[in-house]
Amino acid sequence: MKYPLLLIAILIFLSPPAWSIDYEKIVQGLEALGEYDAAYPFAYQIAQQKNTYSAWREVAAKYANSDTKGKAFLQAWRQAQALNQESTYKDFLKIRPNALLNIQAIHAIFELIKASNTMKDYVRFMKDFPDAINSVEALLKIQALAFERAKKAHDALVYDAFVTTFPGAKQIPEAIDLAFQAEQQLIEKEVKGWEEDFKKHYVGTTPVDTFIYWMLEHKARSLVNGAESALRKNNHLFAVRQYRLLGLERFKQTETVTEELRQKSSREYEQWLESQQAAIAKSMNEMKSSLIKAIQQQTQYLKSPIVDQTQKLDEVIANYNRFVAQLAEQDKTIFFEKSLIMVYVVAPLSIKPQQQQIQNGFENPTPQQVKLFAFETKGVKINEK
Repeated sequence: MKYPLLLIAILIFLSPPAWSIDYEKIVQGLEALGEYDAAYPFAYQIAQQKNTYSAWREVAAKYANSDTKGKAFLQAWRQAQALNQESTYKDFLKIRPNALLNIQAIHAIFELIKASNTMKDYVRFMKDFPDAINSVEALLKIQALAFERAKKAHDALVYDAFVTTFPGAKQIPEAIDLAFQAEQQLIEKEVKGWEEDFKKHYVGTTPVDTFIYWMLEHKARSLVNGAESALRKNNHLFAVRQYRLLGLERFKQTETVTEELRQKSSREYEQWLESQQAAIAKSMNEMKSSLIKAIQQQTQYLKSPIVDQTQKLDEVIANYNRFVAQLAEQDKTIFFEKSLIMVYVVAPLSIKPQQQQIQNGFENPTPQQVKLFAFETKGVKINEK
């Protein structure tokens, strides 16, 4: 239309006194004519009067081309902050999907997730925001929670499930050692049970120690067989633990455990542990590098970077969290003003394989993963394979 202002004047003239002008009717009329730029200031005033998230959201979304400075978008964000609800933040992300300000909305969602501190919520966050910087911290939180649950179960196979479910987790060396301790304690308990049974029930002349030796010989052979079977199935985690158990003092005098086998088992364990530690270091470095790259892309408008390659992974995460928290309190910063109108490019993170593996564990858990994820077994599908 060539004369939108003339239309506005006519509407005002035909309306009741100025103080009772119905801006909503004006907006409807202008929208019907496709004059959104002319309708924008009136819609903005309506939103000011209502001052609710839904009112500002409507203006920011419907008049995106007219809200060039992001004023309505900013007001919608402030109302979302006031409500502080995950559903509201997720809805806010739909207004301008590539807006730089969305990193604050995602961060706010993650703060709510951290408050609940449940593995289920962390997994859901990673699924919803696979490329979000906070997903790295979510992965670390999941690993920490799962490891605590593994320690509570204190079962070698549960520790193994942790190692295989969370490749690259910093707790893996400790989990491997705790799995060894758990199985060692079972052996000690088993031997003690033999001794008590023989003392209580045996009436022959053969010394009890001889019987214990025979039982230990049988146990040592069982460990060897278990290790060899595990190697054929490429289960090195289980195999190296069986070999390491053969190095216990109790098996030193058995015929099964020769000096050659003891040296071999010790050597294989050390080599395997070194490979695991190298894999962990590589995973942590890759995670840190991709995280720093993502942060640098999102904060490229700052004069000085907030993170660098010399920092450790937890320091990078802490610095980023402090930065976003400061943004929430400083609406006047250069970055904040640009975030209303600028678009950011997502930098893919290096945690996709871990995300998928954890998701698979949640959807189809093994009996050991059930303990890791703290599921109630009732109603949960368990993979018995």
